[in-house]
Amino acid sequence: MKLQTLREEVLAANLELVRRGLVLYTFGNASGIARDESLVVIKPSGVPYEKMKPEDLVVTDIDGKIIEGTLRPSSDLPTHLILYRAFPGIGGVPLTKPLTPKEIRSGYEVNPGHAIVRRFKNQQPLHSPGVLVAGHGPFCWGTTPADAAHTAVILEEIAAMALETITANPKAISISKHLQKKHFFRKHGSTAYYGQEK
Repeated sequence: MKLQTLREEVLAANLELVRRGLVLYTFGNASGIARDESLVVIKPSGVPYEKMKPEDLVVTDIDGKIIEGTLRPSSDLPTHLILYRAFPGIGGVPLTKPLTPKEIRSGYEVNPGHAIVRRFKNQQPLHSPGVLVAGHGPFCWGTTPADAAHTAVILEEIAAMALETITANPKAISISKHLQKKHFFRKHGSTAYYGQEK
């Protein structure tokens, strides 16, 4: 993948998060990875979305060393890098919601990534492309930055529906495992039938 194309995809994913109301001011971000080159493109720290251009995005290697760009990368870069190293199938990670002062003081850049990797041990992360980190907020991923942003929007909508359900009926229970599997396998695996044939 050309680096300029990835920059444009990452910018588009970041702007989609803004359009959908998933970020406040400069909080939240999306990144992408060029796996062949092991280069990560991420939003710069504290730069307003409405002023951002593809060339403002920061390019780092998989260890976080800045390769291109004059701005500092998002402070969430360490979490993104952990996920890219642990989940080789993902190509984009959006992260939303600001952190509390306590989380900032206690290594929030790294610890959420490790918690996510532990949660997905022995699982396929692309089968469940998002997670709520306790006391933090949602992390979502996909095979591209656009897929990750799409997942973030859907996750937010599902969370809103869950809140409305519990508000209307505090005794509401989760759907059955059987129904969860039905929803999953309609879209995944050899028996999938949702959407159009490829």
